Amino acid sequence: MSMTQENIVELISSMEAGLSDDSREIRPGDVFVAVKGISSDGHDHIDEAFSKGARAVVCDDRYFLKHHPRSEELVPVPDTRETLGLLAKKKFKDPSKELSVYGVTGTNGKSTTVSIIESVFSSMRIPCGITGTVFNKIRGEELERSEMTTPGILKLNGMLREMADSGKRAAAVEISSHALDQKRVSGIELDGAIFTNLTPEHMDYHKDMTRYFQAKLKIFENVRPRGICVLNADSDMIKDIAEIMKSPGVVTFGFHPESGVSCRNVNMGPDGSEFDMLFNGKNEGRVKSPLQGKHNISNALGAAALFLKKGFSPEIIIKGLENTRAVPGRLEKVPSTASFRVYVDYAHTPDALKSALESVRMITSKKLFCVFGCGGDRDRQKRPVMGRIASEISDTIILTDDNPRKEDPGSILREIESGILPGTEFKVIRDRRDAIFYAISKAKEGDSVIIAGKGHENYQLFMDRTIHFDDMETAVSALREMGYACRPDEPAGKVYE
Repeated sequence: MSMTQENIVELISSMEAGLSDDSREIRPGDVFVAVKGISSDGHDHIDEAFSKGARAVVCDDRYFLKHHPRSEELVPVPDTRETLGLLAKKKFKDPSKELSVYGVTGTNGKSTTVSIIESVFSSMRIPCGITGTVFNKIRGEELERSEMTTPGILKLNGMLREMADSGKRAAAVEISSHALDQKRVSGIELDGAIFTNLTPEHMDYHKDMTRYFQAKLKIFENVRPRGICVLNADSDMIKDIAEIMKSPGVVTFGFHPESGVSCRNVNMGPDGSEFDMLFNGKNEGRVKSPLQGKHNISNALGAAALFLKKGFSPEIIIKGLENTRAVPGRLEKVPSTASFRVYVDYAHTPDALKSALESVRMITSKKLFCVFGCGGDRDRQKRPVMGRIASEISDTIILTDDNPRKEDPGSILREIESGILPGTEFKVIRDRRDAIFYAISKAKEGDSVIIAGKGHENYQLFMDRTIHFDDMETAVSALREMGYACRPDEPAGKVYE
């Protein structure tokens, strides 16, 4: 008897068959779904899946092999990614139905916004799981280092199922443009979605801003009929979509006074920011956020808009905003007794670098040093732009290797250098450790050093190797070598000389 999609759904639902989109993981009796990826195609591994005991293989109907010796066990479908989403939903018993799931997309700010959402739920004593670029929180309060921003559809459904089974009642999920384009969240229903911002990024994948924008917009296709759609009114492209959608569930946020959720009387300092939060023009209270920078006020407004639109208490929301834990590597201050400040930030896009530098510039009385590079095998067009931005805001730039991958590191740095404005003080130090040590050794009282590009990452990718490298660890080592304490119980050192 020939297999059909209905047969497979029944097998998966009854747990009589395992499910995988990786032929290497197939076990006897499993169902293999052949998915075409960026660098490989599951359809090339159909025979391997059968040889390992696959009970059936789901394939794209354009690839259907009518004369294949196992043709009766091949199930052609119009879109294997969507089918994989349907099957994952069945296999894991539709976990998004048991959780309040909130998705966050945008070029920058996803990790911080997810952290803020989790903090607001915590202020309500509602257990909330998270998945994202830096950490996942699946069971209890334990944080696990993440492998990627948005995992595959099978893993994501599995994580949501674990959250539900362990007592979580909500989930905040970072959703990348790649994940949306590749349907990695197919079948996962969202109670709300936030579009944080949109600036040029991933042009190596999306090719142009229109396709990038369209990929991001797909997040709203996953929002339930009565769900909340939150859009940044400070972005013209996103604001236009808000006006087109004209849904009662749409709410905007931003610094623009006509935003649904906005702010006024803003004060920003080295220990965070304060602002009055307004919802539809009404002052809902003063927020004292521990997060630094204008961009983090925007992230806070986006998360607050979600909860205010859903009718939650402003007092509870503000409590959550004020208790938010900073995300590692997101404008993270290196703790030390030095008379200057050192920050580690993930900024690897022009807009993110500009936001980070402007935030630190505001609280720096003297010189601002910027240590950064750009990743290899990624957007080349952003490199000179980032060089120009760094030279416009910083006093001294130290160009260094980021993750060169398979590109010539020197070529990457020359492309950045081409955008640096004439007269800017800059130095090229290829070795990232040496670059960080150099910048910190030159800093004096009242100065600031920002180490940008890698943030929470603890590795460096080269053409022929991957090495352990952590900007925070390296900055701490540099400060200690200079005699500064970097933890409360450490001898004070030079600061008291």
